[in-house]
Amino acid sequence: MIDTDGRIALALAVVVDVALHGAAGPVGGAAVAERLGQSPRGIEPLLQALARAGVLASSRGRKGGYRL
Repeated sequence: MIDTDGRIALALAVVVDVALHGAAGPVGGAAVAERLGQSPRGIEPLLQALARAGVLASSRGRKGGYRL
């Protein structure tokens, strides 16, 4: 499989970011986007897809976010 648009590399970077920063609790999508230099609107669909696939767990609400 060839990653022509970089989505696989970005997905891996997202998972690594959540792993590194999620020890204290769920990590917000905006924080992930900021650390990776991406738009929150561009990262959120990827985070949701990773959660649907079971790679990440998501929680809603004020203290919600993503975790492994």
